[in-house]
Amino acid sequence: MFERVLVNFLMNARVAAPVGSGVLVRLTATELTVEDAGNGVAENDRSTIWDLYVKQTGGSGHGLGLAISRLILDSHGLTYGVRDSVLGGACFYIQFK
Repeated sequence: MFERVLVNFLMNARVAAPVGSGVLVRLTATELTVEDAGNGVAENDRSTIWDLYVKQTGGSGHGLGLAISRLILDSHGLTYGVRDSVLGGACFYIQFK
């Protein structure tokens, strides 16, 4: 199930990343991050993007991927979210206890 979450984060980052830019993935003992250089996620949208059928403006998905990811991450008691990326876009993260 965790693989599904990671694939969703990677696919979203790749779609958001401008042509010619990369996606940065980091794994440490305490956190996994997936970052892109896209438009990012507005502060007031950061809690609602995890809801069913919610899509970012210009998104091409169905609004299910992050909702499913939320269910998986919640079921494992993990902390997760989105913040600004060092690349200028979004940084989706999962923190390990």
